[in-house]
Order: sequence, then C-alpha cells, then structure tokens
Amino acid sequence: MVFALGQIVGPSVIGWIADGPGGLQRGLIYSALALFIGAILASRQNAL
Repeated sequence: MVFALGQIVGPSVIGWIADGPGGLQRGLIYSALALFIGAILASRQNAL
C-alpha cells in the first residue's frame, strides 16, 4: 500500500519541484535522493 501511494504522490511532488526554481535538474536531484532514502529503508527490513 505504501508503494502504491508513493507511485501516485511521488511524480506529482517531483513535478511540482521541477516546475519551481532550478527546473528539471532540481527535480531529478530530489527524485534521486528519494530513491536513495527508499533503498536505505528497504535494506533495513527484516527477513521474512
């Protein structure tokens, strides 16, 4: 459910950031940071 929410909210937020000052480059940087944080959180999950 969290993944699905991220798929909906993420592009909208990054698009909003890219439309502001800094343009697409800033949006891509924030997108990369969000993916990096997600990867860190996913690596810390307990095994099933």
